[in-house]
Amino acid sequence: MNFFSNKRSSKAQNDGFTLIELLVAVGMFALLMTMIVSALLTMIYTNRKGQALSLVTTNLDFALESMTRYIRIGYDYDCVGASAPDCVSGSDEFHFTSPIDVDGDLNSPDDVRFRFDNNAVERQVNSGAWIPLTGADIIVDTTISKFYVTGAFPNPDTFQPKVVIVLRATANVLGQTTTFNLQTTATQRIPDN
Repeated sequence: MNFFSNKRSSKAQNDGFTLIELLVAVGMFALLMTMIVSALLTMIYTNRKGQALSLVTTNLDFALESMTRYIRIGYDYDCVGASAPDCVSGSDEFHFTSPIDVDGDLNSPDDVRFRFDNNAVERQVNSGAWIPLTGADIIVDTTISKFYVTGAFPNPDTFQPKVVIVLRATANVLGQTTTFNLQTTATQRIPDN
């Protein structure tokens, strides 16, 4: 009889989990869930930062593309504030004549100016108001950003007028400052006679 009772007590001890086994299992589950949630939060943060950087790059791309589109079809290039239309040392403001309508009033040609001022890229058409081409979340470094013009003077010459636009801007994306250094070149399409 004793033999049977030992078997019963042995079987009763093996049913279920001990408190220590349960605590170890719950602890491992909690650690695993913490790692998964941490990875998920990191992915969400990275996605938000990527989207914000994409918006900033799109904004800067729009400003540069807008300028170069009109500069390429324009003529009578001139650096404002320079002693000659050519400004190989750079200028904060650039002026030209656009043969197509820029401001929507259907009067052509238009007098167009671009400048780096007020921490933004700005455009003025026919002495109207200055309109910013960059968003408020982008700060343009007006000490570094310049227009460089070559071949605009004397006219006619052997060089097609060319404008090099150098742009440095910073943006605060989710608490981190990101600096963008961009450069593009636009050459006058109309032959320089």
